[in-house]
Amino acid sequence: MSATLTAKRRGRVATTVIRVWRAGKLLGSILLNEAGRTLHCTPDLKDQARDVIVKVLFQLRRCDEVGGSVAGRDGRLYAWRVVA
Repeated sequence: MSATLTAKRRGRVATTVIRVWRAGKLLGSILLNEAGRTLHCTPDLKDQARDVIVKVLFQLRRCDEVGGSVAGRDGRLYAWRVVA
């Protein structure tokens, strides 16, 4: 079941979906509501790259970017893009 459907089932609607990749492989998604608050992060992303979530949300909200890349604490480069 997709994370978007899970969020809708709980009575919350995700208006923004951010996908995060590492080395060309999809690592996970971040779902935001219309107020910009985090509804859900996929478990893979939450477990492996918590610092990346914070950096991506900062670039999205403060810098008005819709995609880019950030460096994680592990020294790897993570790409992200708003898809919806």
